[in-house]
Amino acid sequence: MDIPETIKQLDQWMKNNCYRNDSYAIAGRRIYEGYGLKKKNNRYIWYYTERGQEQDLNQFDTETEAVTYAYDQIKNDKYADRHMIAFVSNKLNLSPLYNDLNKQNINYFTDELFYAENDYRTRIFVFGCDIKKVNNLKIKYKTSTKNNAGIYSAVLIISGPLLCGLGYGGTSISFLGEIFHGILFYTGLLSAFIGFLLFMKYLSK
Repeated sequence: MDIPETIKQLDQWMKNNCYRNDSYAIAGRRIYEGYGLKKKNNRYIWYYTERGQEQDLNQFDTETEAVTYAYDQIKNDKYADRHMIAFVSNKLNLSPLYNDLNKQNINYFTDELFYAENDYRTRIFVFGCDIKKVNNLKIKYKTSTKNNAGIYSAVLIISGPLLCGLGYGGTSISFLGEIFHGILFYTGLLSAFIGFLLFMKYLSK
């Protein structure tokens, strides 16, 4: 497809080139945060939206002008066609993943994020329609996240009844002590409930 001239063509160009659909509100697409193009009172508006609040940035008299502008904005956005395929502890040996990507001649980008104390995570991205080639890798390298969910759910499920027991079985002669035991009891209930939800999520993956 040549440079798109209509909103419909722009939307199709994004689909053909596997641009992310969560950053640009094109052709009525709804997003949580990002930029969009719409027609309003016979004019075309390029706007920014966040949590349902829109801010008009540019206005155009014709659809072609508006689409040309939007096309340039999207094409020059280096994150618009970047897809994350893994978010894992940087302690994990990622050489097999990199080898798999290299064997398929897939370009990728990595960065590192602070996740918690003494815990950094590595993100791996691929570009454009290469995302269609790596679905098996996305599933394979979600393992560490799934294992974490299983560990967290087990800890919460085990600690929940213990806290409940301490809270329910404890006695105190002071009013503050009774409040403390009540907090332990209800914290235990909450921990067990959250652990159960995490466990169900773990099983569903």
